[in-house]
Amino acid sequence: MAVLGDVLTFSYRTNRNLKNLLEHPIESKNKNIKGTTKCGACDYCKYIISCPTVCLGSNDFEVRLASGSCNTNGVVYIAVCQGCYNFFIGKTERKFQRRIYEHQYSIRKRNDNNALFRHININPDHFFHFGILEVVGMDTRGVDWNNKLDRAEMRWQICLNVTVARGINDHICIKPELKHRATKL
Repeated sequence: MAVLGDVLTFSYRTNRNLKNLLEHPIESKNKNIKGTTKCGACDYCKYIISCPTVCLGSNDFEVRLASGSCNTNGVVYIAVCQGCYNFFIGKTERKFQRRIYEHQYSIRKRNDNNALFRHININPDHFFHFGILEVVGMDTRGVDWNNKLDRAEMRWQICLNVTVARGINDHICIKPELKHRATKL
């Protein structure tokens, strides 16, 4: 008598590679997403996109926003220009509201190193609203959280093709993925 039964079934899992990162859209694990919410207690809630999706451009390309608020740590975020729907993808380890403050401060101080300021400098009547694309949870198993956050940012930048079309990011850094692969060797 066979313990496992008469028929053996095999299942295969494909490894994650650059092709899979580029071809497959990033899907949220939570189906009941409410989107980015406002805490209601800070000055930066007025810059939050508080709907479940954000529309990028005139072709009505929608991106689903993750659950979180301006008090959430460790996020990959999107900043969408309300004048022309150009967008910026970034990440922060700190509270989301702190990163919004830093962007607003750079715009006020005319910091040419900030991509949002450079866009507003060319288009003075434009302004940005922010939403959370992904919350990167801190792993308790000793995984490099900053590298995990950098890799999530890179995946979103590749998925949304930020260096062409409507994206205003200067470049996509693949160093986090290379660092991750080097630690697995």
